[in-house]
Amino acid sequence: MHEFVGEIGLFLWAVIAHWQSYVTGGVVTAGVGIYERRSGKNIPWKLYATLFFLSAGIVAVFYAWHDEHHNTRVVIEEKANAVGVLGECRGDLKSAAAQNTLLQSQVGSQQTTINNQQTNLTAMQQGVNAQQSTVNSCVVGLTKINTPEPQKSELQREKIDLDPEHGKHLNLFVLTTNKPVTPISFAVRCDADIKWIHSHILGTGIEEGSGPKLPPDKKTYSFVTTRPAMDERHPLLVWVGFDAADLGACTFTPQG
Repeated sequence: MHEFVGEIGLFLWAVIAHWQSYVTGGVVTAGVGIYERRSGKNIPWKLYATLFFLSAGIVAVFYAWHDEHHNTRVVIEEKANAVGVLGECRGDLKSAAAQNTLLQSQVGSQQTTINNQQTNLTAMQQGVNAQQSTVNSCVVGLTKINTPEPQKSELQREKIDLDPEHGKHLNLFVLTTNKPVTPISFAVRCDADIKWIHSHILGTGIEEGSGPKLPPDKKTYSFVTTRPAMDERHPLLVWVGFDAADLGACTFTPQG
């Protein structure tokens, strides 16, 4: 209600503004002046006032209505333009939303592809790691194969009865090795005096080399066998004859 009263007030104010402009001049004023000069008569003031107020009021109301009609039309056109722009904006917004949905779909598809590729890379890396582990195992195995095995020798001792010609007692020494040895060159030394000594490669026939050599102290003998070679299946047998009650410790020292 308050808004309606305010609008009426604005309309009346527009009417008064137009009325003032037409009261002070215009066609009616000119017509009255021409009539009075030509007829030589003055129009009564009541009629004069009535003509001015009515003519100016009618024209003022018309122009006030015309202004409001024009303003309303302008507002309607501007509203239509605004509605059109809003429609375009909504269309652009829908298009942008559709493009955004499409981009999100493409991004999701690309992310899925990336995840699949990452899974494949992980599987490939695991395969590479497994192959590397296999290669490392092979390298370790080859290293063990190519690593030369150190030579090992073992000496065994047996007591054998012997005729007095070679000594009252006889000990047999069996020297084994894990690798072929040739030439065979040893120095045998015992705590007791050695009366007789003989060497032989088990499982072989004729041997080549120099026989035992006894130094002046009779405790050390040295001998060299150039062939056959001593190996795992053909150990070196050494018989030592002596007259003492105990031969004591004996050592076999390789000679270069």
